[in-house]
Amino acid sequence: MLPLVVLAQKSALAHVISPIHPLALRVVVRDVLLYHYYGGIVMASLKRYDEAIQLFEFTLTVPSRAVSAIQVAAYKKLVLVSAIARGSIPTIPKMGPSPVPGAVRAAAEIYHDLVRAMSATDGRLEATLANHALKFQADDNLGLARQAVTSAQIHALRRLTDVYVTVSLREAARALGTTGTIAGAERLLVRMIDSGAVIASITHDDSAPVAGSDDEGGMVHFQDDVCAYDGVDGVTDLVARISATLAASERARDIDYKLIAKAKKSTPRMADHEADYMGALGGSFLEDRMDLS
Repeated sequence: MLPLVVLAQKSALAHVISPIHPLALRVVVRDVLLYHYYGGIVMASLKRYDEAIQLFEFTLTVPSRAVSAIQVAAYKKLVLVSAIARGSIPTIPKMGPSPVPGAVRAAAEIYHDLVRAMSATDGRLEATLANHALKFQADDNLGLARQAVTSAQIHALRRLTDVYVTVSLREAARALGTTGTIAGAERLLVRMIDSGAVIASITHDDSAPVAGSDDEGGMVHFQDDVCAYDGVDGVTDLVARISATLAASERARDIDYKLIAKAKKSTPRMADHEADYMGALGGSFLEDRMDLS
């Protein structure tokens, strides 16, 4: 995997690929699916979770007449990566083919169970992982599943920022469930503050707190990220994101115009020929099962 990761950083995955000419490049739909599937794996390995999510989501929007095993495998990894990065089950893009959402959800029910258990504080998350460990391993997803379990505590503390401006370390420890301690909650919060996952400060009262009181161990003060784009680097990043969005919109508009113009010029006979051609492209990946190795 390491050589693939290094290659991805320096070559194709670093650039937007648009458009693709199937006849000239001999590219079929299966190639497109595998490119984004493996790309998602690479980005997840680099912990670039937002990019991994985008690549996995793309596999679910590729037009098809049946559900590919690649799409099922990509959705399973999408659920786990979304759990690690966001602590929630992802929403399947609506622009995808209609058979896909129901099929991939049905195949990933144990993955949904794991994510739902992330909000539990009674040990149900660890039990769910243990009960389905063999199935996760069979899908080559046990590592991601373990990372999702580890990230549950981070999301539990992050959810406190939606409710509290100030909270005691005791309450933060309680949010971690049966394994939470005041010292453990403080260590985790310090790591999250250092990494930028949350913006907060921790204070300790100089006077000796009463055992069992809310302020025992200290208090956590959450702050809003009002300076996310303050400074040259932030503004440069914002401008780059806006430019990329405008460029993508322009490409989509150009493709839309070309499709409309082509449809107006096509005769019924030409339309039948194009349908046969698209069917030939998709025919090689519409098996129920597929070796992804």
